[in-house]
Amino acid sequence: MTVACSYDSFALSKCKEEVRMGLLANRLLMGIIAIVAGIIILIWPAVLVWVVAIILIVYGILMILGKK
Repeated sequence: MTVACSYDSFALSKCKEEVRMGLLANRLLMGIIAIVAGIIILIWPAVLVWVVAIILIVYGILMILGKK
């Protein structure tokens, strides 16, 4: 994550706070996604094969195109 920050102390502390809030939101979202995915896999394990296959196909296409 890139954030443009100035060097005065107030703006820098505000910038650090925004970065922390962004990281917390990302961690919360990733945690929720992990829990939901875990529950789905426990209930219906066959979906794991499809999810992994789709992720690998998309990742491979993005690597070939040079985008991450």
